[in-house]
Amino acid sequence: MAASERRRHARLDNLSLRDQLGVDRLGRRLVQMMLGLTGFGLSLAMLLRSGLGGAP
Repeated sequence: MAASERRRHARLDNLSLRDQLGVDRLGRRLVQMMLGLTGFGLSLAMLLRSGLGGAP
């Protein structure tokens, strides 16, 4: 493994929580979170519109 690859894959246990967020794929993780929340919101809206009531 080259030195540049080792630097790219930093050990997360040596970093603070805030620094861990910026290490790898923050943009991808944010997109995934937004898609998941949007899907959850849409499914809850469909459940309410069907008259079955809210999720527990």
